[in-house]
Amino acid sequence: MQALHLFINIQLLWVLIPVGVVCSLGVVGSVAVEQADDLIDVHASGKIVLHALAGALGAAERVFGGNHAVHGLHGQRGGQLGIGLLVGAMDIATANNTVAIVMAGPIAKQMSEEYGITGKKSASLLDTFSCIFQGIIPYGAQMLLAISAAAELGETLTAFQIIPFLFYPYLLLISSLVFIFLVPERK
Repeated sequence: MQALHLFINIQLLWVLIPVGVVCSLGVVGSVAVEQADDLIDVHASGKIVLHALAGALGAAERVFGGNHAVHGLHGQRGGQLGIGLLVGAMDIATANNTVAIVMAGPIAKQMSEEYGITGKKSASLLDTFSCIFQGIIPYGAQMLLAISAAAELGETLTAFQIIPFLFYPYLLLISSLVFIFLVPERK
């Protein structure tokens, strides 16, 4: 029965994450629109879809148990990485840090209890990994702001031209992995 739940959970993520990406890309496309009315309409409809997607993902997590996908991880370090990957998947699906943290929070709490991770550490992992993923996704708020700022200066850039130069999210990822896997826990 657990295998069936795992299969359904993975299938839901394979459907819901691309839906979140496509819905978020509607907002990316709206940046190029010159009329403010069109931008507001597309943005408002994108918010409605985003909230529906967030609700569906949250319900799927509660029904099927969101930590089935990370059962291959072992020990406290694996649990920490699992919490980071969980919030990262939610961030990819929703393109919103707050929604991703709120959706991943209850499952991260279960995982932190199962793997012996303190609440402070779990909250830190949720926040840090949501920032990493939010900073890298090409349809995130930071990327859209960078693209529109470049456009205001007369430059034409795409998200994929900017991604190789995202030093902060990459350094944050490296330092997070170092602290998870190489730095011993303080007692």
